[in-house]
Amino acid sequence: MDISQLQQGIIAKFSLGSANECRLLFWYDPEQSFEVALSDLIIPEVTVLNMSGLSVFETKKRIELDEPNSRFLLYFPYAEPEPDKDWFLDIRLYSEQFYADASSLLLNELGIQKMSLRGHIYTRQDFFANKQRMTSLKRLVTENEDERSLDRKMLAVLVKADSAALPDILLSLLKDYSLGLETDEWPLMAAVSKFNLAEALWLNLEEEFAYDVKAPSLADVALKLFCTELWSQIDGSDRDWLLNNVLKTSAGRATALAFMASWRDSRSYAQYHDSISQLLGQKLEVANKCAHYQAHELVECASFEAVEQTLIRGLVRDLLDSSKSLDRALFESVLSRRLVGHWCLSRKEYTAIYEAMRNAELLLHLRQRFVDGFHYESGKAMYEAYQTDLYRFDQAYRLFNEHVQALVNIGAEILRQLDDAIENLYTQWYLYELGLAWDRLLEQEQRLGNWKLTGIASQYDFFQTAVKPRIKAKQTKRIFVIISDALRYEIAEELSFMLNREKRFKAELSSQLGVLPSYTQLGMAALLPHKTLEYQAGTGTVLVDGLSTAGLDHRNTVLEKHNGLAVSSKDLMSWSNQEGREKISDAEIVYIYHDTIDFICDKQGGEDRTPQVCRTAIEELTD
Repeated sequence: MDISQLQQGIIAKFSLGSANECRLLFWYDPEQSFEVALSDLIIPEVTVLNMSGLSVFETKKRIELDEPNSRFLLYFPYAEPEPDKDWFLDIRLYSEQFYADASSLLLNELGIQKMSLRGHIYTRQDFFANKQRMTSLKRLVTENEDERSLDRKMLAVLVKADSAALPDILLSLLKDYSLGLETDEWPLMAAVSKFNLAEALWLNLEEEFAYDVKAPSLADVALKLFCTELWSQIDGSDRDWLLNNVLKTSAGRATALAFMASWRDSRSYAQYHDSISQLLGQKLEVANKCAHYQAHELVECASFEAVEQTLIRGLVRDLLDSSKSLDRALFESVLSRRLVGHWCLSRKEYTAIYEAMRNAELLLHLRQRFVDGFHYESGKAMYEAYQTDLYRFDQAYRLFNEHVQALVNIGAEILRQLDDAIENLYTQWYLYELGLAWDRLLEQEQRLGNWKLTGIASQYDFFQTAVKPRIKAKQTKRIFVIISDALRYEIAEELSFMLNREKRFKAELSSQLGVLPSYTQLGMAALLPHKTLEYQAGTGTVLVDGLSTAGLDHRNTVLEKHNGLAVSSKDLMSWSNQEGREKISDAEIVYIYHDTIDFICDKQGGEDRTPQVCRTAIEELTD
């Protein structure tokens, strides 16, 4: 043995400089292997005594009376005597003992006091041959280790776990298992076997997870974990097909469920859960085995993506089954639970599917409410009904299509039947019935000849009723009017909801009766301050008090006469804070023109992208 290694072991045993300093160290060497090297030992502040030929009585006197504060290493070139023949027994009982074999030195270096672990260390000598492993192990061990705890910490070092806790060790091994599925090579598990730690691993798993099989393997551990979780979370009696691979004790199953949940929640390891889940889902034929379950029976299941897809298919069937009434509360409960589950959080398409189904369910529910069409006593009553209720048809249809268009691969296919049903409901029934009812009331009231509804604000009077009273209020310095072309009422309703979620804003939603004929030039002109509106002969341009309103510059000219300013939303958003303050400093009224929806969906022919464009418009307006 190297003399420096021997010295380090002795120094470690004395614990010099620590709170557990040792004053007296006994070293028995029956083979006299180190007697020659004794003279070469240099231990700071320690007197080395070779007890061969020295008086026991004289040495005891020196240690206890003459030099009671000095440190001594007492070397005996013979075996440790029996207690009844040991004249140093009283001193030895309050002192420490040094062992010079490799295992003992390793224990000393690790700061572990239990020399009974020497034999255990000896069987794992190869592990300690690597300095990096030793350094990592030192950070984990304490002086009170036993065989089980030491093995677990050696496992943690070997598999590069985040901590010495068994769940972290298992996560590292399962990552290794997942990465090796294509190559059939698992280096971490191979290292565990190489360094005689496999048995320790299985013992730990048996103790914490109740995993006890004749031929343990990491593949079988993964199988047991996934099957145990699925078995525990299926809310139905028919689950015996999983039973052979379910952990046997309730404590083990509880531990497994907690582990699986934390595994999916881990940013570092969740992807390996998913790859193993896919493999086992195919092996167990989960899709076929779960096909007959009701959605609410699978609502807590998170182990397999195949279960997610099975559950979605079941919900779609429930929506399309007109022979039975849908339990709306249960349906919403299932959706809400799944939307915060693993597969929605890790796969955006599942979130889109559930949100699409939520809006489809609302449309189908509204369809049942108005099963006989739309019947109102007056045009005003129908107008007000749209504000409070009917707009939800349009909003749910838009949101349904927004989420469907966000889907890729299996998502779009899974909703194909539902997509067809919703399209038919909206275009063939809703739009037809709505137009029929409105036309009937307009004709009945001769409303086209008198385009007003009592108590309903008119777009012609917008400036007088909505802008002017506000700017005259004492506390108002400036008012901004944002005009977003082709923004439907239902989009404004969603925008107001989003604004009210912000702490700094309060939004109120109201409506006005639009102009006839309903087209952009006249609508834009009607919103400006005016006394008269008229067409310019031969051009179709609308004049306000004799001034053209075609384009931003002409509208700006009209507003300047009222201490106002017209600007496009794009220009406004490009201004710096200082530039913005300077440009609006003299204006009381700022009209901001925003036309994202009209520009893309009408002028550029992007009708097929309408739901996404509406989302962009909402985000731009919120900004």
